[in-house]
Amino acid sequence: MAPDPGSPQKLRIGYVMQTGSPDLSSPSGPQMHIYETIHGLQRLGHQVRTVAIQNEQIVWSDDLKCWSPVKFGLSQMRAFRLFESALRRIQTELRLPFLGLFDSFRFADACYQTLKGYDILYERHGCMCYGSVIASR
Repeated sequence: MAPDPGSPQKLRIGYVMQTGSPDLSSPSGPQMHIYETIHGLQRLGHQVRTVAIQNEQIVWSDDLKCWSPVKFGLSQMRAFRLFESALRRIQTELRLPFLGLFDSFRFADACYQTLKGYDILYERHGCMCYGSVIASR
């Protein structure tokens, strides 16, 4: 049976928060905003997976109750970590500004591994963060 052309398309949405993510385990204004946004999308029939930094770990959840640590690809390889360490040391010694390059790449790697095949990535609190942009490419 062909889909009804008048019915809205159901999407797989990745709701990502690289920085500035509130503690999603305790009630607060920002936490309620995030919950209501995600639940609203789910009520419309969309599948929403959240990827966020919680307790200094990148984690994901489909229901905002059970959180799982992400699996990484390239960013956990020894060569990548050595390269990162060397560049961070140079950056520190030359007193270069923090650009968040490696943090964003690690977050992109987490998103890529966790949200492969999703239709949309919606970023929350994206100031100086471009992990989801890298992942969406």
